[in-house]
Amino acid sequence: MQSSVAAALVLLLLSLAPAARAQTDGLTAADLLDFIPPVVADYGNGEQLSATDVVPLLAPQVQAMLANGLKPTPEQVRTWAVSLVDSLINQRLVLREALLAGATLDLEAGQRLVDEQRKLLGRKGFERSIRLQGVTAEQLARHLAENVAVDRWLADSTAAEEGVTDPAAQAFYDTHPDAFRHPAVYHVSHLLCALREDAPDDEVAKARDQVAGWRAEIAQGVAFASLAARYSDCPSKTNGGDLGPLPQGRLPPSFESLALSLEGGQISDPVRTPSGWHLLRGGSVVPGNLLPFANVREAILTELRDTRREARRGELIRRLREEAHVSIYVTAP
Repeated sequence: MQSSVAAALVLLLLSLAPAARAQTDGLTAADLLDFIPPVVADYGNGEQLSATDVVPLLAPQVQAMLANGLKPTPEQVRTWAVSLVDSLINQRLVLREALLAGATLDLEAGQRLVDEQRKLLGRKGFERSIRLQGVTAEQLARHLAENVAVDRWLADSTAAEEGVTDPAAQAFYDTHPDAFRHPAVYHVSHLLCALREDAPDDEVAKARDQVAGWRAEIAQGVAFASLAARYSDCPSKTNGGDLGPLPQGRLPPSFESLALSLEGGQISDPVRTPSGWHLLRGGSVVPGNLLPFANVREAILTELRDTRREARRGELIRRLREEAHVSIYVTAP
C-alpha cells in the first residue's frame, strides 16, 4: 500500500535528487537532522513515534548525498522528514487496525520477498540498498510482512463492498470513449524550416516566406524529396522528408490536424509548430477506431475496483488519524 514503510523509503530516495551540488564543508547528516525532537508524533493509545524511529531512516540517505557533494537545504530535509513521518504514522495506524481485526503476519513471506530483492540486486547491491534505507535485512523482512498483511486485510475487508458491476463498467466506457480508442495512424512527409518558438516577428515572417517559396518550387515541378535534401532542418531529409507512419497524438495538434486532412500527395500550406514552419505532403491515413466494450470490459472492472479500493484506503486512513488525534511535532517549511 502507498503508506507502507517501503513505499515511503522509495519515495524519499527518489526525492533526494534535486538537491544542489555544493561544498559541504564537513556538514553531516546529524547536523541537518538535529531539528527532529525526541518525540516526533503521538498517534493514540499512548503510542509515539520517536527520533530513533525516524532519524535512522533518513540519515544514511542524507549522508550519502553529502558524500557525493550534494547539499540539501534545511527546508528540503524538513520536507522529507515530514513526508516520512506521515507515511510511518499511516502505516502503523492501518497495521494496528488490521491486527486488531485478526490479520496475521507471515514473516516467512516477508523473508521470501527479501530473498527476491537480494537475488534481483545482487549481494552488494542489496546491502547498499538496505544500508541507504537505514534498516537491516531482518527489519526489512518484517516491514514487508506487515505490508502484505495490511494489503490482504484491506482487500478482504472491502471485497464484499466493491459494488463494481457491468452497468458501472458500461457507463464508464460510454463516458470515456477516448480512453478506448485506437488512434488514427497517418503517413506524411514534411519539410522543416526550424525556428525558435520565441523568435521575433520578422524572423517568423521570413521563415514562412521561405517555406512558401518551397511550395512554389514544388508547383513548378521540383521534387519534394529534392527540396527535403537541400533545405529541410529535420533528420528526415535523408529519407525525402518521410516521417513514416505516426499514431495520432504524438506531434503538435496544428501539424496533425493538417496531416490528417490531406489527400495522398497533396501539398499543404505552411503550418507552424513549436519547432518552426513546416510544409507537408499527404500520405495514407488509417482512421482510429473504438475498441468494443467486450474487449475492454475486464480491464475497466479492474480499474474501477482498484480506484474504489484506493479511495476506501484513503477514507480509512483519514478516519484512523482523526480517531487517534494524531499530533506531529515536526512541521514542513
